[in-house]
Amino acid sequence: MSRGEALIALGLLATVATVGAPARAAAPSPLTLAVVTEAAAPVAAWRAESSPRLVLAQRAIEREWSVAGDSGTAGLHVEGLRSELGAASLSAALPGTGQLYVGRRSGYAFAAAEVAGWLGYLLLRGSGRELRDDARTLAGVPEDSASAWSFERWEASGADASEVKVLYAGDREAFFDAIGSDERYAAGWSSPETRRQFGDLRGRSSRRLEQARWTGGALWVNHLVAAVDALRAARLSNLDLQLAGDVEFKARGSWRRGHPSLVVSLERRF
Repeated sequence: MSRGEALIALGLLATVATVGAPARAAAPSPLTLAVVTEAAAPVAAWRAESSPRLVLAQRAIEREWSVAGDSGTAGLHVEGLRSELGAASLSAALPGTGQLYVGRRSGYAFAAAEVAGWLGYLLLRGSGRELRDDARTLAGVPEDSASAWSFERWEASGADASEVKVLYAGDREAFFDAIGSDERYAAGWSSPETRRQFGDLRGRSSRRLEQARWTGGALWVNHLVAAVDALRAARLSNLDLQLAGDVEFKARGSWRRGHPSLVVSLERRF
């Protein structure tokens, strides 16, 4: 939308006549003032005119106005602004994308941390589950008397196997934890060395799975930190663009009274 601003100057023409003078042909008046507005500054000029004359001058200035509230600025449109909420949302979903959207190379670091975190999480979880499966294979099926740990061997020691059979049927992980760590079930093992190997495999498995859980938590933290950093990066980037369009640093030098003079100014247009 464009608006025009008109600057109007009126010229006042006056003719001075001598009272009581004999009639004669009209002579140019020595006092005629015409005021003309030009370049936003009035200029006065004396002229001799034979009759009053009206002078009209107009200057139109076109300005481009942006829609109020556009890009979060006070009615001013600045090219290159980025959505702060959009940048934060992108990095919350996939760390680093919000920074790259704003134009910050730090997004590559967040993306690399995300990839490394997922690789570490998957490797640790897979290793933990593999070690747990190895421990189960070593212990064998307790119904089989030839297994490293069996109900038959446990009952042969004079214990009642009914309780541990219920535990095995209801919760396999609790059963393997019990036979590996509880001394009451040591009699069901074929040898102390086998029991020790089983306990070592279960311990390593638990540590790997615990590390995988911590790595998964770190991934969530990376998402949160990346979102906050993307919001901050977008805000700083938008501020830089707004100041670049409104603020100018100027330096002017001159020679005054035989000495050099330097004037440095910071100007803002609004």
